Formats: sequence, C-alpha cells, structure tokens
Amino acid sequence: MPLPSQVYRRLMERLPVRTPRRAIVPMRFNQAQDFIHRSVAPDLDAGRPIRRIVLKARRLGMSSWIENFLTCLCVMQNFTQAMVVAHEAPATARIWEMSKRFVEGSPLRAIGRITGHKIEFRASTIELATAGSPNATRGHDLTACHLSEVAFWKDATAMLAILQCLPREEDVFSAAFIESTANGMVDDGALFYEEWLKAVQGDGSFVPIFLPWHTFPQYTSANMRPMDDLESDEAQLRTDLGLTWGQLRWRRRVIVDECQDDAEKFNQEYPATPEMAFIMSGQPYFSARDLLWLEPWVQRGRRGKLVEERERVTFKEDAEGRYVIFRPPEPGHEYVIGADSAMGHDDASHSRSAAEVVDMDTLEQVAEYEAPSPPHLFARDLALLGRAYNEALLFPEVQSSGGGGGRELIVYLRDQYNYPSIGGWKGANDRIRAYNPVLYGWETNSRTKPQMIARMREVMDERSALIHSRALLTQLRTFGEKDSGAIEALAGHDDLLMAWGIALMGRFQNHIPRSSQAQIALQFPFDQLHLQHQEEIHDRDAAMLARVMGASVGETLEGMRQPATFLEW
Repeated sequence: MPLPSQVYRRLMERLPVRTPRRAIVPMRFNQAQDFIHRSVAPDLDAGRPIRRIVLKARRLGMSSWIENFLTCLCVMQNFTQAMVVAHEAPATARIWEMSKRFVEGSPLRAIGRITGHKIEFRASTIELATAGSPNATRGHDLTACHLSEVAFWKDATAMLAILQCLPREEDVFSAAFIESTANGMVDDGALFYEEWLKAVQGDGSFVPIFLPWHTFPQYTSANMRPMDDLESDEAQLRTDLGLTWGQLRWRRRVIVDECQDDAEKFNQEYPATPEMAFIMSGQPYFSARDLLWLEPWVQRGRRGKLVEERERVTFKEDAEGRYVIFRPPEPGHEYVIGADSAMGHDDASHSRSAAEVVDMDTLEQVAEYEAPSPPHLFARDLALLGRAYNEALLFPEVQSSGGGGGRELIVYLRDQYNYPSIGGWKGANDRIRAYNPVLYGWETNSRTKPQMIARMREVMDERSALIHSRALLTQLRTFGEKDSGAIEALAGHDDLLMAWGIALMGRFQNHIPRSSQAQIALQFPFDQLHLQHQEEIHDRDAAMLARVMGASVGETLEGMRQPATFLEW
C-alpha cells in the first residue's frame, strides 16, 4: 500500500501549472520542490504536525508547491481549513490565479467550488487573504496555513494571530509553512529574520529549509567557456562552492541586469548561504566571503540531553535538548569549553547561557549548548558537558556587567559539582604567567576583548578552526561595529560567538601539544614566553668554536677536523 506522501505526490504532479515558456503543463517537481516534499514526507506519513520555514532564492516554485500541497490536503482530508496569506494584494492575486488553475484545469473542477477568494471541496476549504489587520483571522480554526514572503509583511502581529489558529495538540495533524526571500535584519525584514534564527537555533517546532541558488540547474549560462577576468569574489566562489563557469557567467549577468550592479542585492535575492541573504547595517567584522569556506562543513548535529548514570555521562537524543553534538568525545583527546553565562531570562531581548566545546588539537567545534539557564543550572549542565568530554578544561566568562553572574558560576562548579578542571586567564600574551593564573575563567573587558577578536580573526584567516553550527556561523556573520561604534551583534545575539571566542583564548593559553614528556618539559614555559627554543649545548659550543677559530686564523673550517668537546680545544 503506498504511503500518504506518495499518494499526495501523484495527485500533485497531475495538477496544472504555468511554465516560464507560457505553457500549461502538469506539475513535475523541480529540485527545490522535490527537496521540500522529501522533507515533509516523514511527518505526513506519520500524521505529525508539519512546521517548515523556508529561506529561498527567487523563482524556485515554492509557492506553487505549497499551494498545490494545501489544495491536495483539502481534497484528501475532510473538514480541512487552509489559509494562504500573502504580503500584498498583487501577490494575493497571483496566488489566487494559481490556485484556481489547479481546480479549473484538472478533474478537481468536478468537486471544487470557487467563490470569491475561497475554494471549497465538500467539507474542506482553502482561502486566500492579504496580511493586514492582525485580527483578520481571529476565531478561525485552521488546519494548515501558508505565510508567503513574510520578510515583507508590514504588521508582525498578523503572523502571531494566524499561528494561534492552528491546533496545539501534538497528536493532531496540521501544517504551517513560512517562506520568503530575505529583506534585511531590521524593520519589515526583522520578523522573518528572527523566526529564521529561532529555527536555526532549534527553538520551537519550525524546521529551517535553505535553498541556495547554485544548486539548481536553471541558474546557469549555456556558455561554459573559462573566464580570464575573474574578480576576487568570483574566484573565491569558484574555489569554495565549486561554481561552474556557466554559473559564474549567469551570476555576473544577473548582477548587472537585475540587481543594479550590486553584489549585495544579488546575495539577498539569490543567496548561496543563509548568511549572505540578510543585508545588515553597520560594519560586519567577518564578510560573507570570509566565512564561505565553512559552508560545506555546516551540519545539524544531534540534539539531546546529557544524563549521569552510574557515574558515567551518557547522551540521549531529544528534540528539546539543550546540547547539540557534532562530534562525540574521543579517547585521548583534550577539549576546552568556553562558557558565557546569562541570568536565565527566556525572551528575545536577553542573551542566553551558551557554551562551545573545541578540540584542543584540531580546533574543531565538537559540541554546542544554548539555553535560558541561570547560573546554578548552567553550572550543572557545564559539569555534565565537561565530564562527557574527558574532563574538558572549563573556561567560563566571569564578567558580571552583562548580568551573567559568572563568578557565581565558578563557585557552583568548584564547590557544588566538584569540577576538577577550571581554566584560568593568565594575562596579556606579552605578560603570561607560566603557572599561576591571574584569575579563574575569563573576563571580557576593554583590554581583553580586542585580543579575543584578533584571535577569532586569526583562525578564520588561517582556516584553522572548523565550525559545524549554523547558529554560530550566523552570529559570526552578524558581529561587527555598529554605527555607534560599539563592537557587538549587529542583529540578534552574540552569546555563542562569545563562548567560542572564550574557548579559543582558553585553548591558546592552556594547551601544550602532547608529543613526549621530554619535549613537554623542554618547551614549557618557553613557548608561552615567545622565546626561541634553546639549542642543544654541543651544537652551540661547536658553532662558537668555529667562530673563534675562524677569527683567529682567518680561514674557514672546511675540511678540518672539529674538536669533539670544548675541553679538547
């Protein structure tokens, strides 16, 4: 017996759509439509609620797929109430023509009745509206909704009102799609940007789907001849994303013809990464090009919780867990955890407690934590995380000016959870104390923050620190100098970024590569003092004797026997 998702696809691919060549043909899923259908199929087959937020390039057929899906949902399931809400009246009219075509150009016309902006199938209804009054949908009992081009909605409360109309029960099927191209991070675009960030961070039920332009075959030129006048950004796109000559030619033409010769506008309309899509004010510290090489390494990770059982810490997958694991702990590896504590307020105006786990040897991000945890709960979670990663070196922020209570965190870790490995800040790099730290943890202030930012810049320029988290990558992209001169998040928060930066500082001040005990004894503390290694004493004496002899007899030592020891001379 076919699965529901297979039945839906067969019906959807029989409904008519208009192609760019002005032909009416049965829909055949393109790559973007196939991707989103495969994404929702497991939920559809299991009867679970579907929640998707889609950040996309232009003209990928998302609206066509979603309208088609909602139409088939009304046909297949009785007593379904679906609503499509567009950002403006012309967009509503275009969607309406598409929806009517599904019915009038197919056998569905026998069971569908069109009145106004409403289509009825027996006891089910699909209705179209324009995002306007936030009270327009109050009182509705919706099964499914499509919120189109949310980044251009003028009233943010309209989306709140619509989503309240969906079933809250987890065992009741419903579907909600939020889709848009980007429109900046502030003003009208802020609503979609904030919802996208929440989904990326794993907050709530919406699953983020990003559809980059270069993964679709229609966005390329037939001219595949190599280009001998590549600009620096084009060369980097070709290197880091593997763009073809045809794709680069197509991109160059669209920038000139359709984007006012502005690459930033092209990135908004046709993003290659989510970070490229959102234009921001201020001066970002890392450009989209600086971070482009990390894109192939981004992954969702495994979200879950850590529990202590029989004196061992184990990981259990949980969609609402606070931990995201990218790489499990490996025996023999050393790890450092940078931690940025908050007061525990669970709202968008406050930062949250965050931690980043970094492999000491490879600088690879292996795990991440973010939650609205006050210091006493954050300390418990950090202790579990540290023990899971081989008693990792904990390096927490102790600056309390941001309301984080960092020194309180140190007390909890030391006295209540008996955590054995708490790192210490040893001072500026030119005044490092070899053994005794200046203080436990890390204090972000006007003197230390530039050092941390410089270290982040160094590892990004060298491409020596690997990042897997989309949320952290987004915060790197939105970190910079505001118009006021403050260096902080240009949009959203920077808690994950600060935790990662603290982890880097903890690693560079506390890690000594392990090769042999003799080498470790020899190198410490010379490396940290930035002194050259001492030469072997015999090599030094031989060099000195050669200089003495050369100066005394006026000739070189080539062909002459060297003295075996200093005393032989």
